[in-house]
Amino acid sequence: VGIRIADGTSDDVPRQLKDSFWNHNIEALYSEKSIRINERQDGLVGSATRFP
Repeated sequence: VGIRIADGTSDDVPRQLKDSFWNHNIEALYSEKSIRINERQDGLVGSATRFP
């Protein structure tokens, strides 16, 4: 558990729960079309890399 790595003196670890959105269909942030356009242009490189 990450909290034990950060704080070795803590024995009060919170109970882990399953994410409430685990089985929900979440709407994508970007459309399939915009994802394909970005992949063709520069893959995973952001647009800010083109600034001088």
